[in-house]
Amino acid sequence: MEDIFTAENLSRVTERLIAAFRAKDARTLAEVMHLMPGRPASQGAVRDFAFLIKEFHPDRLRALLKRLHSKASNAPAPPPLAEVLAYLQNASISQELPPKMHAARPDDREFEAAEEETGYDETDFDSSFRPGEFEEAPDFENPAEPDAERDFICALKLKEYGTIDVTYTPSVLRAIEGSIDLSDYEMDSLAGVEYCTGLRSLNLSDNLLSDLSPLEGLVALEELYLSGNEIGSVEALAGLVNLRILDLSFNPLQDITAILELPRLEVLNLVGVPTFDKHREALSLRGVVVVD
Repeated sequence: MEDIFTAENLSRVTERLIAAFRAKDARTLAEVMHLMPGRPASQGAVRDFAFLIKEFHPDRLRALLKRLHSKASNAPAPPPLAEVLAYLQNASISQELPPKMHAARPDDREFEAAEEETGYDETDFDSSFRPGEFEEAPDFENPAEPDAERDFICALKLKEYGTIDVTYTPSVLRAIEGSIDLSDYEMDSLAGVEYCTGLRSLNLSDNLLSDLSPLEGLVALEELYLSGNEIGSVEALAGLVNLRILDLSFNPLQDITAILELPRLEVLNLVGVPTFDKHREALSLRGVVVVD
């Protein structure tokens, strides 16, 4: 088995995973998740990609070989590299980079065409989706409602309660623990998230966010997914000392200096953003997996 665990094979897997991520090919990423030991449930393309990259990136070769040779009864099994490599070599993945997420968003006809082509719709990616919820809820893009809110609280209400009128007080928000997924809710403000100090995982991908300052105090966060927004600065993330996974892909970043010293960072996703070669070596020396 050791013969298959080479930097070349890990690079092949990583390249195919990045291609799937760039193409927003959630089906392929979910299928690879299904091949992993214990068959962990798919958590959507963004989180699946972060999990798989951490397992298969070439920088992880030494750790993988150590797992392979470990005789400890509680040692985690190495990932099924041969099976994943064979699957990805035969999988049909578009190599074309889609428009950056902070650019003009596709209209509904494009989404409907994509659903017909892939066989997936929004119910396949969000277990909390309730039929009719979004048809009845206020439409952020409805011209009849030019002042419709697009902040964190509004999106959270929409996800959890649909059209029911509820109030999120600071004490209620502080009591929320675990994870929240508010990807693709067209948020342009994070007002209110500053009270969610118990969160460990937060997915804000595919929104319209540029100001991250409300995140400054969420020091319990271990995973933060910000793919596909309008983020130019990450200064607000400098104090998130427990972050292990940070996804900044498909954003118009100007500088990443503020996050270089995050002490527990393990995976940094920079796919589809300007190249920061001068920082990559320093991060790699610290053991951070950088994907770009």
